Amino acid sequence: MINTVALLMTGDKSTVTYYTEATRHWEELSPLPDSDDELKSLLNGELHWFEQNCGNDRILGAEMMVITAIAQFYTTDGGFSDDAEKQAHRIYSILATTPFPLQVTGGIDKVARYYGLIEDPCHKPYKI
Repeated sequence: MINTVALLMTGDKSTVTYYTEATRHWEELSPLPDSDDELKSLLNGELHWFEQNCGNDRILGAEMMVITAIAQFYTTDGGFSDDAEKQAHRIYSILATTPFPLQVTGGIDKVARYYGLIEDPCHKPYKI
């Protein structure tokens, strides 16, 4: 998220376009395969698409892949629906446990914590 936030802060309009295209690409891939092995294969094959179409940059493409992989299931109005949260967890589990490049595996935990899919070990809940 660091790379894309930095680009957005400098007014890089292409970053918005890349996110829009990444979201459209996930829509084209839907519905996701039921089999985890098929989903793993799909995600592995799609990494190249994100690298090529999101700035033609490995790091930026991987970052946008993991962010949009989870964000596609979340709405600001209602968060995750039950089914959407299950799909987001599936993608998280596969990306976190499969030997993807460091840009993917390192970023997926951050995104999953941000969206509340996994607990942040450093976050201490406020108690009244």
